[in-house]
Amino acid sequence: MANSDASRPLLSATKSPGPPLPRVSKLASTALLALGTIRAAAGVGCLVAPQLTARAFFVDLPAGAGLIGQVAGGREIAIGALTLDARRRVLAGGAADGGLAARDALKRVLLANIVVDSLDVVCCLVGELTGTLSVQSAGIFGGAAAVFVGLGVVAYRRI
Repeated sequence: MANSDASRPLLSATKSPGPPLPRVSKLASTALLALGTIRAAAGVGCLVAPQLTARAFFVDLPAGAGLIGQVAGGREIAIGALTLDARRRVLAGGAADGGLAARDALKRVLLANIVVDSLDVVCCLVGELTGTLSVQSAGIFGGAAAVFVGLGVVAYRRI
């Protein structure tokens, strides 16, 4: 056998990463940055000042309902932080698998974003239709959630 080297195994213990993945588009990177940053900032607002943050969306929280805003704020901070971390990992690249695991993780985080925001849109529609949420509040809050759905879909399709 020509070119045989006794120190090299016949079969590699690690899998070849295959061809390199294409770079994340600038549009996807920007959408991810906006999605994660705005979500986390809104979460901080809900956590620290739930009544004030609710008023920014023309929603009146009863005095004892601040906890609901704070709980939602915690959710927003967590999802925003996961989105930003997954984005950072994908953009850093250099993983042994060519970044495939990081992209898979990012896609899962984006799916969570899309589901949560879609549910927010549905809740706004139901609230407006049942009269528990004003048209203005449903439009602003639901509109923001719909924009987030769009950002998530754009990023998902381009990573």
